[in-house]
Amino acid sequence: MKKPIGRKRAARKPGRSATGRHSANAIRLPAQLRKRVDRWAARQPDKPGRAEAIRHLLDAALAGLEPTGRRSRTATAQALRMAAREISSLADPSAPSEERIKRKRRLLKGPREFREMRKD
Repeated sequence: MKKPIGRKRAARKPGRSATGRHSANAIRLPAQLRKRVDRWAARQPDKPGRAEAIRHLLDAALAGLEPTGRRSRTATAQALRMAAREISSLADPSAPSEERIKRKRRLLKGPREFREMRKD
């Protein structure tokens, strides 16, 4: 049988074929950190492998950060609510309510001279 004339078959590139759509990145983890990742993965309902567990943990860690590296407004607001709740639980019950509100506001906003420096 004759070979067809006109079209040449593309030459195959040597080497292993692609196994995924994303590039591979290798990281070195200390044994203690690797064990922590493995323990975390074992507690998850879907039982991810180590690589998938690391991806989950990175996603969770980066979820609260803006591209600039600063915490998002929702994370800041949540921290502010948590601080307000804790301050309320520690407030002096014998102080008048107006004084407690004033003290709480001062603690949450910080000293007047430092308010201009804050970036939230």
